[in-house]
Amino acid sequence: MTAGSALDLIEIDAASNRGIDEIRDLREKVNLSPALGPFKVYIIDEAHMLTEPAFNALLKTLEEPPGHVVFVLCTTDAQKIPLTVIGRCQQFVFRRHSEEQIVSRLAHIAAAESVKVDPDAMLLIARTAQGSMRDAVGLLDQLVPLASGPISLDGARSLLGIADPRVLDSLLDHVLGGEAASALDELNRIYAAGGELRQVVRGLMEGCRDRLVAALTKRDQVAARRLSAVLDALLHLDGEVRRHAEPRPLRRFAPPPHKVGRS
Repeated sequence: MTAGSALDLIEIDAASNRGIDEIRDLREKVNLSPALGPFKVYIIDEAHMLTEPAFNALLKTLEEPPGHVVFVLCTTDAQKIPLTVIGRCQQFVFRRHSEEQIVSRLAHIAAAESVKVDPDAMLLIARTAQGSMRDAVGLLDQLVPLASGPISLDGARSLLGIADPRVLDSLLDHVLGGEAASALDELNRIYAAGGELRQVVRGLMEGCRDRLVAALTKRDQVAARRLSAVLDALLHLDGEVRRHAEPRPLRRFAPPPHKVGRS
């Protein structure tokens, strides 16, 4: 199985084999006996990408599977799996990796590849990956050929399009203060410097959460309500940014500073 030559282990990429014809072909072959072991294992990766007709066709096999067949449906978006399919499966939810686990793995890879990476840069990669080991390794893989030498924190932040936390803190101050023009000007400067809007939103969310925890600890209800509202808006914005990757239209909505009055 590790070598990828096991006849009884069949992996299907639902992102590129998502139609009913592929599922019909699968249904015809599941009745064949295993070549070596007691079971045939079908792994359907990115299962949520299957079309509705494909799911309906698969459902019949899931309802009455042959005794020698095991199906493993893998997905990063379980809510897109029909309830009729979920109801016939055992669900195993994998937890996100901790930052310490990701940093440890990145350090192991860097040592094996003779790549020098600043510990703070590794921590930045771990935070950016948000618990995904695959994403973290992918980010490191992107940084290595782009960096001209050892990967520093500033270098990693620049290459990944992540703004300086101090700049994000200033931006959040403008947002909380209701200073729309200043906030948009700051955002446009971050964008012009190569900052990725999605990373900016994530950074603002992290800063807002930290301030909300501090406000709740101090029992400052006024600040807590304000921060909670801003955090809700940022959560909505995060979803919007994922759907609309081009942030430049934001620049058009920034009014000239001299036309904005303060109350």
